[in-house]
Amino acid sequence: MDVCWKISGRVQHVGYRRWAINKAAQIGGIFGYIHNDVSGDVFIYARGEENSLNLFKSYCFVGPLFARVDEITEAPEIKNYFPPIKNGEFIKI
Repeated sequence: MDVCWKISGRVQHVGYRRWAINKAAQIGGIFGYIHNDVSGDVFIYARGEENSLNLFKSYCFVGPLFARVDEITEAPEIKNYFPPIKNGEFIKI
């Protein structure tokens, strides 16, 4: 299953991408990309099992210590901004 999320709030300059990469690794089986958008949002394009992605999303609502997540919205249009997902990696670009 693939997901495309736009994460809004105070999610840049707080270590959000590094934190999310670590959470994805802890959960396991999540591949894809995370990116800081010029709008101040963070974009995630990820692939994994539905249960793993649901757990990852619940963590993403919390974020690292200094983050404030206001909203996570489905954003299928961002898929076009990313290269094809390679199994085995969840990385920032």
